[in-house]
Amino acid sequence: MNMMKFFFLMSLFSLPFLISAQNTANKTTDKSTNKLQVQKIKYPSREEFDMRSLSDTVKQRNEEAIQKYKKFKGIEWAANAQMYLIWSEHPYIEEASRIDRRWFSKVSQIMSSISKWKNEMEVSSERNLTERYNRAKAGYENLLKTFLVTIKKPTMLSDENKKRQGR
Repeated sequence: MNMMKFFFLMSLFSLPFLISAQNTANKTTDKSTNKLQVQKIKYPSREEFDMRSLSDTVKQRNEEAIQKYKKFKGIEWAANAQMYLIWSEHPYIEEASRIDRRWFSKVSQIMSSISKWKNEMEVSSERNLTERYNRAKAGYENLLKTFLVTIKKPTMLSDENKKRQGR
């Protein structure tokens, strides 16, 4: 009986947090007035809800989210940069791959910068800001060249040890 009370209380405490998190995730800005609007999520009533439609609803929401964020290619770069940063923080990755952790950190920094330039290009092209777009494109292309050179030649641990010993 105590477990039932516990789960009931946990659901009561977590419900407002989940609703506020969903409301903040659905914020949009009205371009004409520059005011932030929160879209309320409409939940189906008990009569409308059945388990067969649940998977359809989830698929529809996933497709909507994919379509919404599909245009931002820079987000993919940022996610990969975060992955490389996580790898750079763990010594067992260095032992397993025999690649220096600082190389992972360097790749992460380059990828996060590429992400910023890529997002800047996309936003500038939507708003028809050609000068800003050209500047972002030049920065993106320069970093992309650096990234390709860096990713093709990872710094191996044996190479790093030779440099430290002065060979």
